Amino acid sequence: MRADIIQVVHYDNYGERMPLNTQLSKQSEARKKVPAEIVDFLKDLTDPKLKMLAVAQNPFMIKHLTDPDDETKMAAVLIAGLHFPEIIGQIKKADYELRMIAIQLNSHALKYIKAVNQTHDMHFVAVHQDHTSFHWAKKPEEDIQLLAVSRDGRIIRYIRKQSQDVQLAAVRQNGRAIKHIINPSESVCQTAVRQDGWAITTINNPSEDVQIIAVKSVGDIITKIKNPSVKVLLVAADKSAVATGRVKNLPEVVQIHMIKNKATNIRYIKKPTLNVQRLAFTNLEAKLKIKALKNPGKFHMRELIRDHPDEVEHIKLGMEMGLFDENEDDDDAFFQDGDSMTMIGQDRIV
Repeated sequence: MRADIIQVVHYDNYGERMPLNTQLSKQSEARKKVPAEIVDFLKDLTDPKLKMLAVAQNPFMIKHLTDPDDETKMAAVLIAGLHFPEIIGQIKKADYELRMIAIQLNSHALKYIKAVNQTHDMHFVAVHQDHTSFHWAKKPEEDIQLLAVSRDGRIIRYIRKQSQDVQLAAVRQNGRAIKHIINPSESVCQTAVRQDGWAITTINNPSEDVQIIAVKSVGDIITKIKNPSVKVLLVAADKSAVATGRVKNLPEVVQIHMIKNKATNIRYIKKPTLNVQRLAFTNLEAKLKIKALKNPGKFHMRELIRDHPDEVEHIKLGMEMGLFDENEDDDDAFFQDGDSMTMIGQDRIV
């Protein structure tokens, strides 16, 4: 009968001369199935050597053996544990040492260990090896929680009772983990947006301080903040004038601040007020102002624009507001002349 059992096992490709882990990884689920014709025979085996032989050829036969000894159990875990962590769940009356070895081989073995048999040491070894194993830790202590979220802040979603320290550790690692925290404190919110400004998009009614920290980190986030205060808008304007200019109903004080920073920022403001338009023109670079003051009665607009093509819009704006002394009849015509504007475009390219 020994030849029969060996023949069946060989037919199942477990008797090939190659590493068992390689065989198991190649055939995956198909490898774990024990042929039905030998299950009853395995249950009746009493010889420890035959039991060991069976497990050596197919470690998942351990499930059908009656009272296998410790060496046979260990062999099953050592052979299959690396690729198939579920092997530990196939062994009846596995002791602490065997479970620890299974976890050391593959941290996901924790999934197949009952909650009553899990220990703090098992949690530590599993999470230290692979933080995703935390999902299967039953009632982990706070130090295990901290270890897990310090690797991946999003793991906090698996923690029901979150301490302040665990919340802070989670958002320090990943600011957007705050979306898994119910009613986060001010300090947690501030820590989250420091790590990732975009985390503010998942915070309900963020405070002004949180908004300021967020826009200092990412200026573009100002467009995602509802009803930002003037203080927040001023900070955002310093970080990103382009994004701030897209804010609807931008207060004049913020527009003025943007122009004082750089006159050309007026191009980003959707609806600049008249005061802002005048300020933008008066803040044109010194070379333009000097040139305008030298010959206030004979302001050669064509020459000015050719020297400073980037300021075309502002110069046109100045004309519309009557800020130039227009003594030359062809100035207005110049702005309507398509050929002249083409020359400006060519000058820009050059």
